[in-house]
Amino acid sequence: MRLLSALLLMTCLTLFMGNGYSQCTPNPIYTTLGVPGVWPNPVQGIASATEGSSYYQDFTVIVPADTTIDTLGQSVTLAINKVTITGIAGYPSSLGSTCSPANCEFPGSSDGCFYLDGTPDASTAGTYDVAVTVVVNVDFPNPIGIPPTIPVDLPAYDIVYTLDVTTAPPVGLSEFNPMTVQLHPNPTQGLLEVKGAVGSIWVYNIQGGLVKTIESPIVDISELERGVYFFRVFDQEGRVYTRKVVKS
Repeated sequence: MRLLSALLLMTCLTLFMGNGYSQCTPNPIYTTLGVPGVWPNPVQGIASATEGSSYYQDFTVIVPADTTIDTLGQSVTLAINKVTITGIAGYPSSLGSTCSPANCEFPGSSDGCFYLDGTPDASTAGTYDVAVTVVVNVDFPNPIGIPPTIPVDLPAYDIVYTLDVTTAPPVGLSEFNPMTVQLHPNPTQGLLEVKGAVGSIWVYNIQGGLVKTIESPIVDISELERGVYFFRVFDQEGRVYTRKVVKS
């Protein structure tokens, strides 16, 4: 009996611990801003992965209370019942995806999250198009009138991210470490320095719009409004590293 209890306990711990990430939490940066959508968006990009190394990338889902669509030449505002992630596909088979809540259904006027994690196998290096399929369910006016509205799924759409999986370097060889890409000072009032990479720097606002490009490690964003920005730093090998900057 004690052996059975121990086995059950180990099974429960395994289910909750997984590979270190039992759940995700909506990113407060995005939830505070409250801009509807799935964040980061494809423009901001997601973290790259390396064969044989643990990988984790989370996404924040912000669902508004309603949405506006065009129907029969008129704009109609509809209450959102839920947003459902019906599929996440295109990543290496050695990775997995998990939603919070587990059914991947996010009610209207709520926040949630999902994530990719795992350890890429050897020989999986390459570029992958990871497609997140989204379906929005709304209350649509009932042409019969009773009941006044009926739940309807709007057409599904895909949000496609680029996932780069790189080959682990041979033992004894140095590799550019993305953690060495540092931006200082951060937060900044305007001027900051990018250390650890040489190449182009693209600056995006929280909506994913490109607002500035720089070819120098010294960056001046004093003309930009206060808020959160994302720097995409390109090194000489063509790799991309995303860093968040707060303009105070």
